[in-house]
Amino acid sequence: MQAHFAVNSGLDIAVPLHYNSYYACDNGAPVGSITVPVPTFSGVQQSDGQIYLVRGSEKTGSLPFHFNPAIETAQLVPQCNDPDTKVTNSNFQCPFFDWPQWDYWITVHNGAGTGDPLTGDVLGHKAEDEFYVSTILKNGWVVDSVEIKCATANRSCVDPSGGNHWGASVMNSHVGTSSPFVDVHWWTDAYARVEYQIYVNIKGPLGLPYK
Repeated sequence: MQAHFAVNSGLDIAVPLHYNSYYACDNGAPVGSITVPVPTFSGVQQSDGQIYLVRGSEKTGSLPFHFNPAIETAQLVPQCNDPDTKVTNSNFQCPFFDWPQWDYWITVHNGAGTGDPLTGDVLGHKAEDEFYVSTILKNGWVVDSVEIKCATANRSCVDPSGGNHWGASVMNSHVGTSSPFVDVHWWTDAYARVEYQIYVNIKGPLGLPYK
């Protein structure tokens, strides 16, 4: 005997059931209920479906069920000069590697005068950068969380000197939606430099691409 799970995408997966005294009484009387494990579907969004039983040439009528897919996760990290960004060009340097060297691109607003063609910034700056401005996740993927890290020893975006000479923080994001948009506010005092990276954690149905 088999239990068949059919979902709206056209998939029909059979789960074998062992016909023994666990599912039927020895005298042939029916059992009140049978526990059937729902199979793992890959590449299927949340949807309604039908379940039915097959034994030999016999097939029962169908009953409705709601399918919630297994979830997988991924992480989006904006690359240097990503085309779907609006980065303020105030002393913007890209790429930039500090010591110890990071193994990924970071967004740097550098007013310290270290690195051609930038010169010392006597005023300081503050502005906002926007990432994934028009990107939309596909196939039911949504944003789970957003992180920001800075190039300090503890990866915190708080000036370790205690003087608050630079910093960066997430001002707006769209957690729970299909938009990975992130708005970052940053600031530097004169001759200061802020270096940060954004991480957008997303989740969606197993086996379906998010783009």
